[in-house]
This record gives sequence, structure tokens and C-alpha cells, in this order.
Amino acid sequence: MNIDELIQLQESNYKKLESRHKRLVENSYGIFCMAMSINDNDIELDIWWDKATRLYNEFVNSKFNKYDKSKLDCINDFLSTKKTNNEL
Repeated sequence: MNIDELIQLQESNYKKLESRHKRLVENSYGIFCMAMSINDNDIELDIWWDKATRLYNEFVNSKFNKYDKSKLDCINDFLSTKKTNNEL
């Protein structure tokens, strides 16, 4: 492997890491928004965070995750439907 190939490999690996970091930050923000929106003060924080993570993962793959609205508005629509259907 020559130096140019090594540089390309390093740049490729850096881009992959950068992409993973960006997804992690976006997911953390989404989970935080979900946690604040469910606002369940009657449970321990770790259980609350796990619940928010589970709900956020469900939200991401739902019809409510749209790109023409803010993430928080989409989350609120998702949770509103969950509450209406007694699924929280």
C-alpha cells in the first residue's frame, strides 16, 4: 500500500467516524427531547431515560418522523397519538 492509498484510507475512516458521531449527537438530542416530552417525574431517571430511548427508537421508524417539521413537533405528534391510544 502506498502513501496515497494510506491517506485515502485514513480520510475514509475519519469520514465514517465523523458520520457516526453526528448520528450519535442527533440521537442523543432526540432522546433528550423525548425524555423531556414524556416528563414522567414518578420514575427513576435511568428508567425514564430507557423509556425515552425505547420511544425515540420507535419514533424514528414511524410515520411521524418527518423532515418538513421540527424534530420536537414530530415527537410531540408521536407522543400525542401514543397518549390517545393509552400506549405510554
